Amino acid sequence: MDLRSYKKTITELYLVANTPYFLFDNMRRSNVVQSIAAQNSTAELIKEFNERISRPINDISELAEIYAIFISISLKDLDENYDFFLQVKDKVKFEWFPVIANYYLKNYAVVKKSLIVDNNAQEPTIRNYHSQSNGNSIMLSI
Repeated sequence: MDLRSYKKTITELYLVANTPYFLFDNMRRSNVVQSIAAQNSTAELIKEFNERISRPINDISELAEIYAIFISISLKDLDENYDFFLQVKDKVKFEWFPVIANYYLKNYAVVKKSLIVDNNAQEPTIRNYHSQSNGNSIMLSI
């Protein structure tokens, strides 16, 4: 994945961030990160993130690009990215990655359980609903 054309913008977003929450929110709103998300599948983004995070990082721009890829994954479908963010939260102990993963899971990927009553069933059925913030609206999927 070639992000050279975005390098300056991504690096600036990273450099001005004074908290992981500020970085996450600003990158999510960035046209650059939204473009990265739109141009790549979730699987491609996750693969690229895993490849880059496993290599030595040589400069701030490379780190900023990894954050841009990481945060672009948060713009993808919850069914495709939820497990990824759980793994990052628990396994990637570097910089702000686990903090951002936890923030995303708590604030953008709220798992709701709803009790569904089926009069023909012996026991009530529990169904999981994943809600994902998409701008000002909430999308629910079963």
